[in-house]
Amino acid sequence: IAGVAAAYVFVRLLLSIGQRGTPRRLPIEVPSEWVDRVHYSLADARSFAGRRVLVVGLGDVAMEAAVALSRQPGTEVILCHRGDDFHRGKARNIAEVRRRQAASALRILWQSEIRGLEPDGAALSSPEGTVKIQCDALLVFIGSIAPVALLRQAGIGAGEIASVPRPLNPDDPARWPDRPEETR
Repeated sequence: IAGVAAAYVFVRLLLSIGQRGTPRRLPIEVPSEWVDRVHYSLADARSFAGRRVLVVGLGDVAMEAAVALSRQPGTEVILCHRGDDFHRGKARNIAEVRRRQAASALRILWQSEIRGLEPDGAALSSPEGTVKIQCDALLVFIGSIAPVALLRQAGIGAGEIASVPRPLNPDDPARWPDRPEETR
């Protein structure tokens, strides 16, 4: 009802707002000619067919995007990762990226970070110095900023936020200590 204020008291409240949050942005200035070429999500890998794409990050989302892109005809895919090896991600994603790399369907630039964007590509820092990568598009998957501000705005303090370590099982009595014994 619009304009009606109400107060509710709960023992527990489950907010299903997801954990993706807001995509973390590049730590560099994006020139105006690149604004339409920098993406923080991938809806359709086919839209990048035949293009040179630099994917920044090496978590599950970045690996899945790189694999999908590498399957598009004529698409050149390069993964840029600041680390020296795979340190996270699902085993199946890591295995598929390794397969695609072995098949020369994508490349990985280890220990590299994006430092700037130029008209025809990106400048990366690496142990060998500055590396210039020609690319038509940049996909950035470097994590996200959790929606903590939304929770604080709703009056929920950091100490009141709990994460669920495993899926809820309605038959697990340890998950429902307040439930009456006869319903456990």
